[in-house]
Amino acid sequence: MMGNPDAEKNEDAALYKWLAEADHLLRQNNPDAALTLYTRVLAQEPEHFDALVGCGRALKALKQYAFALAHFDYAVALQPGSMVGYHYRALVYHDTKRFDEAILDHQQALSLDPNSVFTTLNLANTLAEQDKFEQALGFYNHVIALSPGYAMAYNNRGNLYLDRGLIQQALQDYASAAALEPESPQFRWNQSLMHILLGEYAQGWPLFEAGMGIAGFARGLRKPSSKPEWLGQSEISGKRVLLYAEQGLGDTIQFCRYASLVAALGAQVILEVQPALVNLLQTLQPQHGGLPFEIVAQGDDFTDYDLHTPLMSLPMIFNTTVDSIPAETPYLYANQPQISSSMAAHAKRPRIGLVWSGSNTHHNDHRRSLALAQLMPLLQLPYEFHCLQKEIRPADAAELANVPGLTVHQQNIGDFTDTAALINAMDIIISVDTSVAHLAGAMGKPVWILLPFVPDYRWMLHRHDTPWYPQARLFRQADVGDWQAVVQDVCTSLQAIFPATSAF
Repeated sequence: MMGNPDAEKNEDAALYKWLAEADHLLRQNNPDAALTLYTRVLAQEPEHFDALVGCGRALKALKQYAFALAHFDYAVALQPGSMVGYHYRALVYHDTKRFDEAILDHQQALSLDPNSVFTTLNLANTLAEQDKFEQALGFYNHVIALSPGYAMAYNNRGNLYLDRGLIQQALQDYASAAALEPESPQFRWNQSLMHILLGEYAQGWPLFEAGMGIAGFARGLRKPSSKPEWLGQSEISGKRVLLYAEQGLGDTIQFCRYASLVAALGAQVILEVQPALVNLLQTLQPQHGGLPFEIVAQGDDFTDYDLHTPLMSLPMIFNTTVDSIPAETPYLYANQPQISSSMAAHAKRPRIGLVWSGSNTHHNDHRRSLALAQLMPLLQLPYEFHCLQKEIRPADAAELANVPGLTVHQQNIGDFTDTAALINAMDIIISVDTSVAHLAGAMGKPVWILLPFVPDYRWMLHRHDTPWYPQARLFRQADVGDWQAVVQDVCTSLQAIFPATSAF
């Protein structure tokens, strides 16, 4: 039988229309709808290369990485001479931390298109994640040579410089990116972090707000509300002001202290925080009188307020400098009845609370967290060690068998009131940069915070104390990735405070 040319043309036109619409939806950050249309194309033509790649991209955006890889594998098998499949598959490998495979795919894509700016940039990004500084720098420089007006290349090279502690070079690259794309808030955000890291708060906090504001790249973190936002522009006496958490748990614990400053302006303060913090923040009270704070949970659709403000905007609103940080601690407290009878008994040896890793979804977790095995020199000291982590990674769980002297409280930690009770029973908390470190600081407990070579912006540089938490002591890597020296420094410092021969 003869085919019907008109029907084939109509079918081709329909496929083209679906593909074009799917591509548009993907650009509009609607991967679910895009995936539906790409799948419709594949139902008609299972080996349609562009639809396979499109499905893979949509699935990557939805974090369905295994399915994304399956689509890219099929696409690469169908058209091994096209760089597109390798390019996008490399991005999935990067997101899943399969960096060696990502590099191979980037290299294969570049062998097919040596002047691809985007692939070269992504190869540099992957090399940077592996701390291959010189190689990454060479590729970033190559991208800038190929496309000197490409702002993201300067920004990402700035990130590389930052990871090596080359702060001024990072600042210069962020400024170049911002000059090339002054409408892009991401680059002002990165500039803000550098200024805050340097203790230049007067420059940093306004840039921080510009980067994270309603028009910024906050990715939906700012509260959608028909009610006015308050950023210090009006009197609030007699108003009900909702302060809401828009970032992480540690950020909420650190910046909820500003609620007292808002209350001092005559406002009734409501704090909207992550559900895991609701009970803990019931202990937060105005430091200079006023009505008790109301604490509500995110997701409860609380609407009984007049104005709303993100917690992270408060340092800018109150013109915070390093010297004017509201640093009075404690401002959060343990719920004493929650301490178990076994923990309430007097300890015969110093009690040390340990947190050696945070959430592995944190963008910088591979630099801020340790493996339990790296703490072995510390765990061999004659003290009583307690794990205060709610999450223990599989490799660390297996290692626990080799650390009989470490008491694990994982099953007893429901929310942060349980963590606070455990912290209260310790003599010192030793923690990497996590919410537990912030909680110990907010409770006024001695806390030793282990920091990577380049720390998060709030810890500044070089100093061994922090104005945010007067009882805290900072232990910093002297070289990238060198936790061994940090752990040894902690051991020496701990023995100086609690000599093994002294009575306790």
